[in-house]
Amino acid sequence: MRGAVTSAWLALFVCACSVDPAGHRLACGEDGSCPAGRTCHRPRELERGICILAETSGDACVERPEQCNGLDDDCDGEIDEGFEGIAEACNGLDDDCDGAIDEGFADIPEACNGLDDDCDGALDEDFDLTVPERCGGCDVTCAPPNAMCLPDGRGSHACGSECDRARFTDCAPDLCVDTARDRRHCGGCGVACDDGEDCVAGTCRCGGTPDGEDCAGTVASTCCGSRCANLTTDAVHCGACRESCALRGDGTRVECEEGACLCNDCRAPSRCTLGICL
Repeated sequence: MRGAVTSAWLALFVCACSVDPAGHRLACGEDGSCPAGRTCHRPRELERGICILAETSGDACVERPEQCNGLDDDCDGEIDEGFEGIAEACNGLDDDCDGAIDEGFADIPEACNGLDDDCDGALDEDFDLTVPERCGGCDVTCAPPNAMCLPDGRGSHACGSECDRARFTDCAPDLCVDTARDRRHCGGCGVACDDGEDCVAGTCRCGGTPDGEDCAGTVASTCCGSRCANLTTDAVHCGACRESCALRGDGTRVECEEGACLCNDCRAPSRCTLGICL
């Protein structure tokens, strides 16, 4: 039986133990004696121990800090000693070196604290984090005006309002606005479209279609009907939408200049009066 224990321990013990010239390991004498140049190394599993080369030899056990690895790192004859008083932590390691990893946590009740109390790989799994009392986190409570717990688009939840749920914009207390279509708040709160313009995808468009003109910032900056017009020169919309400088009954064409209809070529004996040939 002792030989079986010795063989099993030697399979784990890799502390550079020496062999005799014939290739056999040398057991210590009952009194712990070894041949010259060797010292008795007695791990706790063995009663008599084995003889290894003295530490001055290049084949001796090289002393290192003890680790939990089944080896006698510090060459003191003991394996994995000194870990008994270390508390086990939930970290995927065998902290107390007892052969078990992360033991002792299964019976710990899970608390809502952002930690894995029972060490099962999940955080706060016993709690609903999609309600206003715990919205996306244990310590997050929703309150007006953002009293609703809504998906945040990133796999979690966050506090929001009725406007957020409808993907609208809160432009005033209790006023949810669709800034993609509202003519009074087109693209943002308070951005109003001009007469004749409709809000299309958050932009004021003349004609109310996605391919309609955006009159803002252009010379023809006023939307009249389905197109943008320059009220200072447009004979159809002169000074205002639908104020047309049309052909007069006598065939005289009146043009729009500086927003006013002016006679172009009155025929004698007519004279241009208030934009009309009289």
